[in-house]
Amino acid sequence: MNTSVGCRLYELVTYGSDFLTPEEFKMCRDRLLAEYYNYLALSVLLGRRETEFWDMHKRKLAEAGVQFSRARVMGSLLKRIGRAASNPRETTLKLQAKSMPTRDGFRAEL
Repeated sequence: MNTSVGCRLYELVTYGSDFLTPEEFKMCRDRLLAEYYNYLALSVLLGRRETEFWDMHKRKLAEAGVQFSRARVMGSLLKRIGRAASNPRETTLKLQAKSMPTRDGFRAEL
């Protein structure tokens, strides 16, 4: 499970106001939330349905003072689908890279 974005969001909320102006803080928070919900949208596309997975991410958001939003997951999902549809060549290349085994055992991210 990817907890990196959740941890970065928590650190930003906990320490960001000590080092950032309110405008910088809001910009960073908005960017991290967009990244987080993009990751959650990808998880929907990849069929992540385990209760443990979603509970953990809801908890990470709550720890950062953010309420989980299904609407925002769906919005991010629609954006991902729109990007994929508007750039079929890139989408095809990413899907091919994902399905092909690599020498080091790692695969490309979508």
